[in-house]
Amino acid sequence: DISEFDLKKDLAKGIVKASKEGRIKNYIPFYVSVWYLDQKLKIIGLEGEVVHALGKKIKKVFGDNETIVLGYTNGVQCYIGDKEALAQGGYEGTAFIFRSLHGPFVPETEELIIGSVISAGKY
Repeated sequence: DISEFDLKKDLAKGIVKASKEGRIKNYIPFYVSVWYLDQKLKIIGLEGEVVHALGKKIKKVFGDNETIVLGYTNGVQCYIGDKEALAQGGYEGTAFIFRSLHGPFVPETEELIIGSVISAGKY
């Protein structure tokens, strides 16, 4: 059995190799979809495995009773944390390694996602 340490070590080696070859990514696309079911009720589709707290923040912006937030709707890149989850580290903070990204998501990721949802959700 491969340990978590060995897995991360192998992934890190792959990232270093990709970096040397100029294939390393410093961003991933993140798709947002907004479907209005009527004047108020909407479904917001987010790519990836998004933390529950980020969905709650989006619902706060759009109205908790009128908004359904779904993850895994436009593909799955990796785990997407909110500001607090990224600061805590752990799986949420290191998920970038599984997508061969240059480093962790920036703390502003949360604001970028919410801003994209607001822009996509303009009726």
